[in-house]
Amino acid sequence: MFSIVVTIVLILNLFAIIAVIFLERRNPVTTMAWLLALTTMPLVGFFLYLLFGRGFTSKKALSLQKQEERFVKRIVDRQLGDLSGGREVNATYKQLMQMNLKVDQALCTNNNEVKIYTDGKEKYEDLLRDLQEAKQYIHLLYFIIGNDQIGEAVFKVLKAKKEEGLEVNVLFDALGQVKDSMKVYKKYKKAGIEVNMFSPLKATASLKANYRNHRKLVIIDGEIGYIGGMNLSDSYQGMDKRLKPWRDTHLRIVGGAVALMEMRFILDYRHVSGRRMEHMVKYFQRKEHFTGTVPIQIVSSGPHETTENIKLTYVKMIQSAEDYVYIQTPYFIPDASFLDAIRIACYSGNDVRIMIPGLPDKRFVYKGTLSYVEELLEMGARVFCYNGFLHAKAIVVDDKMCSIGSANMDIRSFKISFESNAIMYDQGVAEAYRVIFLEDEKHCKEILLEEFKKRSWFERIEESLSRLLSPLL
Repeated sequence: MFSIVVTIVLILNLFAIIAVIFLERRNPVTTMAWLLALTTMPLVGFFLYLLFGRGFTSKKALSLQKQEERFVKRIVDRQLGDLSGGREVNATYKQLMQMNLKVDQALCTNNNEVKIYTDGKEKYEDLLRDLQEAKQYIHLLYFIIGNDQIGEAVFKVLKAKKEEGLEVNVLFDALGQVKDSMKVYKKYKKAGIEVNMFSPLKATASLKANYRNHRKLVIIDGEIGYIGGMNLSDSYQGMDKRLKPWRDTHLRIVGGAVALMEMRFILDYRHVSGRRMEHMVKYFQRKEHFTGTVPIQIVSSGPHETTENIKLTYVKMIQSAEDYVYIQTPYFIPDASFLDAIRIACYSGNDVRIMIPGLPDKRFVYKGTLSYVEELLEMGARVFCYNGFLHAKAIVVDDKMCSIGSANMDIRSFKISFESNAIMYDQGVAEAYRVIFLEDEKHCKEILLEEFKKRSWFERIEESLSRLLSPLL
């Protein structure tokens, strides 16, 4: 009996190999990684392929409908016309704006106020206050909603707001924190809050287990928005004893960019819930009272896209540098185009600095990050290890532009996960984040090339193995 099962699995494994080679349009590196897994570990490799290797097919559900598409396209065309028709825009980021408009229909709004958080406690204090002061509706999307102290505090406010008659819609990822997902879901359901999980773990959904919604979006009354790297969990306010100190970055935005975050939330929520959100016009009322001056594009990407929108944004930002590029990321597993952009920036005389964690949350993935360090140092970049766990995902360039959001600098964020970033074209914001980066450097150890080369052969083997399998991570 066992031999029959093995034979069947091996036959299915062969079909999987055929699918990888001929039927799915993959990056060659990813293709080779799957072929390695399928040929060297036929049984294990086949089941891993079922769970993590199949292409994402629900593309239409995550896209604008025809009427919405026409409405957005009119605005995109108008903004593209303004940019190409001589509208006064800084040449440094004019092309980046155009690219984001074309590849992601990422409209640009100029009336935004921005607050940057580097401390989870401060972010959660402001978030709770804003939630308590909500008058119409609350839309909340997190990769993780913890069943812990901050998770309970937010739940109590949302429950109270629902009882006041406000519309409250909550979406979180089923795999963000597996042990608490169902507890949180049932608690919200019992309270009468409209809640959905992205790709819950059931037989049909498990075949798409690799595609996770990693976004962190909160929209309050269409006026206040939160976006960045912090989930809704006590870990993000320094309560994880294993990963202390925990350093992250998040944004509070007041202005027109909130409507663009709203659009992204609605598309995700509609995909998961299977229902239209009624009276959508109320989410996009024209606001005349915004007084901010920061231009922002909200750029999103996911496996349903034909282009890797956020990766293209990162690459274009790095390529545009004339002075410096400062990068913070918990996971640095780039593809060739991203690595070449850094190489060009270094060879062009830019001050390129990359900050990664000193304490890893995922050891094997962290080894993949370390596998790139020697190459980065040799091309002229400086690499810093934060004395703790760094979860921030940020790039700041030349005191001119800054990106903060949910997307790491790795293949998973570029190709597999659903991500959203805020791209800010403002000297004040960029200067502020440069100061934050340099302050973080005081809590780092710089990696020096000669010292790094002394690591053991065992460490090198670990790094090489992690790098080899990085397209699957």
